[in-house]
Amino acid sequence: MPYQVKAGSFLVVAPTLAAAIRLHDDMKNNPDGVSVRDMEGAEIDVERIRPILNDGEPN
Repeated sequence: MPYQVKAGSFLVVAPTLAAAIRLHDDMKNNPDGVSVRDMEGAEIDVERIRPILNDGEPN
């Protein structure tokens, strides 16, 4: 499922949640803030989901 990453008026659609979180990290210094949402508009709590995604990555 694709995800939306929005910083101010800049909106990017990322193909995966991991890609959306990487974009979030790249844009987190935006003065307007950054949000990640699924395509239905539900906001994703990046800090809550990050440990879950990291558990699936090889060490």
